[in-house]
Amino acid sequence: MRRIFLAGVALGAVGCVVQSSRPPVTAGAGVVVDPKSETVSVDSSKVPFDARSCAVGQVLVRTASGWTCQTPPDVSPDHTPTVDSCAAGQLVSRTADGWACVDPPNPDQTPTVDGCSPGEFVQRTADGWACAPSIDVTRTPVVSPCGAGEVVFKTSTGWTCDSPINTAHTPYVMSCRSGEAVTMTDNGWACAKAVDVTKTPVVDQCAAGQLVSRTDAGWACVDAPDLSNTVAVTGCAAGQLVSSTGAGWTCVDAPDPTKTPVVSGCLSGEFVQSTGSGFTCAPAIDPQKTPVVSSCPSGEFVQSTGSGWTCAPAVDDQKTPVVSSCPAGEFVQSTGSGFTCAPAVDEQTTPVVPSSCPTGEYVRRTDSGWECAPLSGDVAGNAVNVTGVVAVANGGTGATTFSQGALMTMGVGAFAGLAPGAEGALLSVKGGAWFPEAPGALGLARRTTAAVTVYVRPNGSDTKCDGSVDADDSAGAEPACAFATPQGALDALPDVLLHSVTISLAAGTWRAAAGQTLIDLVKTMKSSVALTIEGSGAAGTTVLSGATDQDPNTAVGYRGLMTSVPVADLVLKNLYFDHFTDTAVRIDRSNAVLDGVHADDSTVGLVCADGAACSTATSFSATGNASWGILMSAGSQFSNSGTVTLDGNANGLDVSYASSYGASSSASFSATGTTYLPMLIVVGSAGGLNGTTTLGSTGLGSSGSQGLLTEESSVLNVSGTLDVTVAGKSAQALYTQLDSTAIIANATLNLNCSGVAGATALLTANRALTLLAGTVPVTVTGCANAVTDVTHATFSDASTAGTKTLNGATVGVDLLSVYVHGGFPTLNAASCARGSQCP
Repeated sequence: MRRIFLAGVALGAVGCVVQSSRPPVTAGAGVVVDPKSETVSVDSSKVPFDARSCAVGQVLVRTASGWTCQTPPDVSPDHTPTVDSCAAGQLVSRTADGWACVDPPNPDQTPTVDGCSPGEFVQRTADGWACAPSIDVTRTPVVSPCGAGEVVFKTSTGWTCDSPINTAHTPYVMSCRSGEAVTMTDNGWACAKAVDVTKTPVVDQCAAGQLVSRTDAGWACVDAPDLSNTVAVTGCAAGQLVSSTGAGWTCVDAPDPTKTPVVSGCLSGEFVQSTGSGFTCAPAIDPQKTPVVSSCPSGEFVQSTGSGWTCAPAVDDQKTPVVSSCPAGEFVQSTGSGFTCAPAVDEQTTPVVPSSCPTGEYVRRTDSGWECAPLSGDVAGNAVNVTGVVAVANGGTGATTFSQGALMTMGVGAFAGLAPGAEGALLSVKGGAWFPEAPGALGLARRTTAAVTVYVRPNGSDTKCDGSVDADDSAGAEPACAFATPQGALDALPDVLLHSVTISLAAGTWRAAAGQTLIDLVKTMKSSVALTIEGSGAAGTTVLSGATDQDPNTAVGYRGLMTSVPVADLVLKNLYFDHFTDTAVRIDRSNAVLDGVHADDSTVGLVCADGAACSTATSFSATGNASWGILMSAGSQFSNSGTVTLDGNANGLDVSYASSYGASSSASFSATGTTYLPMLIVVGSAGGLNGTTTLGSTGLGSSGSQGLLTEESSVLNVSGTLDVTVAGKSAQALYTQLDSTAIIANATLNLNCSGVAGATALLTANRALTLLAGTVPVTVTGCANAVTDVTHATFSDASTAGTKTLNGATVGVDLLSVYVHGGFPTLNAASCARGSQCP
């Protein structure tokens, strides 16, 4: 802001003011000049200006009153819709995968109402949805279905079903007020005070030391009498009480406890009740007859369950009588079009008999009432002598023919035929009539009706496609196109799979979100059907990854595939799993066949646990995993009839906790380049190597490595060819310990220590047994010791072949305390060291 000052100049002896010769100041765009005050300012209507500094992240925004600081809107995809243009009539909606175009709700099926008033419910009308009040249970009977001959009537606790009553003998009144009781009057039953206050004390709680006394105005609390003026009595006999005689005091017998209540202090809400032989404290109400519930939620009512009371929604007023309170002696009666109040039955016009009539008798009228009497006369009837349509009121069906299906009737109308609906449809009641409806519409579990193949493509859609065709999503193809994700295809399947299902994945890459499982099997399957998940035929073209597009080499997804429910027959074919923080493939409590499956660069490649049965059809590989290639536990089984490759993992195969590994004679097992244990069999487990088995370790651990280790009461059977190579500190090619057994029968055994100092080809320790049975050629290369036995171990040859040849060891057998049975090995090196039982 600036001011312009004009100075006066004195001319001669007379002072005067001379106007400036400069032109007036004018304002440019965004600037305002006030000529009177000579003030220059910013035009706030054109230039953003706020005297306050905006907070970090805020922006200046033009409002109706000027400029102000505001926080900008959240434009992240999670908050701002990011979709292409939607079709006519569609809405933008947030889905689990982001924003998408969806059809608007169907107003015929979705309630559309303004906010209802308290106590009202949303109700379907002929014109749409509307708010309507709930029924008035004080005016509307709410009862279970009544028995034959019973009627609905009002009691003090609600409505009930019972036989018509005689009001002359049965109390019938409206609900009485608190403190009133039902009493008989000259005009019938009425509510009256429960006690006679002229005879029964009715007072508030008296002060300490006061007594209840009768006064002219009623009962009142008075001070206790002066004992000096109270007549005394001599000691009463045992069991007697002091009682006034009117003229004084005397001893009398105690009251009869069967007639006079004698109880301890009752709890709050209890009353004194006779048991027949005395009195007791009991609740005021009978919970079998009187509703006893906690407060019900809004819109629910108290309802009898047969064994008690519960809160339940309002009744269907299409089936429940809705009437005003009936006068005394009347009951609720159906008129055909509604309900009304009517008197109880007239015994003069309605048959009333003691009980149902015997077989062959019928009810007939007598001068004094009704009775059961035998059938008499010649009465006959058949289809020949009946013509026309017999009405329902006369015992007929009301029709001549019916459509195929079940016969049904509603109310008092004629019978009608219900034709069958589509296969798998169920009968449902809607609008007072029966009609077929799909189980899914009723919220029931869906089931497959035939074997099915569903397709998944990277450019499919989980919301617009049904997976029936192996094609990308497009407007012209929908819904006959592929799903977008394997989980989307699984979720769209029926809840129960009664037929074989194949999920076919095209070439492409699917990625798990951080901390999530990519494929979670949660469908219930019949034991005789198979679920197959297969990729494209080319190796590695169908990728299931736990890494992101931005960093494809770092695992963030939790698991690639897991069985959350038991699956009887799961086939995984031509699938490549990589980069998961936990497990690439986890099979729990299920049977799974691995056919051309790869599980790489995860924490564990494959887990078979909790009684799972895993097997190979052609091949399975797990490489570069940080912990195990294959981990088996809790009674699981692995059967190999193909090729298993477990190269470059920290550990190869762990068979533990009563699990087992077996291979066919044509199978191949390879685990090389591992940093610790290629194969481990522990804790009462069993293993069999029957094909070509190659084990190799780089031995990077400071304690060395074992090519194959058995321990803790495990059993290993080896046949075929076993090649074990180790390279580490104090390594052992084959190590048996802790009551375990290695049975090497009719096998070719090649143990290679690669010249590691102190390495042992075969180590038996801690009560273990290593048995070389049959003709077992053993080749030892580069090992310091061929056989080392320590701590009461046993090295045995149960065959009668006589000798075994251990070649290439510096020391043949190093014995501390060993038991040798059968033929002893023949060595081409020094035969024994440190052993008294050396031959």
